[in-house]
Amino acid sequence: MYLPLTSENHSGVANPVSRAAGEVFAGEADTSAQNGSAAEYLAAIVESSQDGIISKDLNSIVTSWNYGATRIFGYDAAEIVGQPITILMPPEQISEEPIIMDHIQRGERVEPYETVRRRKDGTLVDVSISVSPIRNRDGDIIGASTIARDISRRKRAERLLQQQSKRLEQLNGVAKIIAQDLDLDHTVQTVTDIATELTGAKFGAFF
Repeated sequence: MYLPLTSENHSGVANPVSRAAGEVFAGEADTSAQNGSAAEYLAAIVESSQDGIISKDLNSIVTSWNYGATRIFGYDAAEIVGQPITILMPPEQISEEPIIMDHIQRGERVEPYETVRRRKDGTLVDVSISVSPIRNRDGDIIGASTIARDISRRKRAERLLQQQSKRLEQLNGVAKIIAQDLDLDHTVQTVTDIATELTGAKFGAFF
C-alpha cells in the first residue's frame, strides 16, 4: 500500500547523559538521512509503476497521482489533484464511491474488483481497482490509497474469444445441417442466414 513517509526518527530519543552531544546529533542525522533515502526510494517506485496509484482524502478528493494514473486516464497530476475522484467514474459507476468509502472508514480494504472508468477524453477503460485505508502515526484513518490496473487488453481478448466461440458453434451447426438435411432449398437458406449473421452482409450478397 502507498503510504507517505516522514523523516522523523521512530527509534526513540537518545540519552544525552550516556553519550556526548556530538554523538547524539550524528546518530540523529544518520537516521534522518536513512529515512529521507527510504522516502525517495518509495516515491521513485510509486512514480515508475505502470499501475495508477492514487490517494484521496475522506471526502474523496484526490491528493496524489502518479505517472501510471496519467498513462491510464490521461490527466496530469496538476489537472486532477484537488478534484473529486468521481471525475473518473461514468454515471452508472458513481454509486461505487460511497460503498468504497464506507469500507475505508471502517478500516477495511476493498479487494481487487473489475469495473469501468472514464478517461479525460471521455472514452471508457476496463480497470481492476483495489483500495486500502491510509492511516497517520496515531492509527487514525485519514484517506485511501487506490491502485488501478488497466485490463482493457485482457477484456478485449476475452470478448474476441467469446465471438470466435460463437462463430465456431454456428459453423458446427451448419456442418450438421448439411450432413443431415436432404432438402437443398432449406439447407441453402439456413447456410445463407448463418453467413449473414456471421458477416453482417445483407441477404443475397452471397449469390
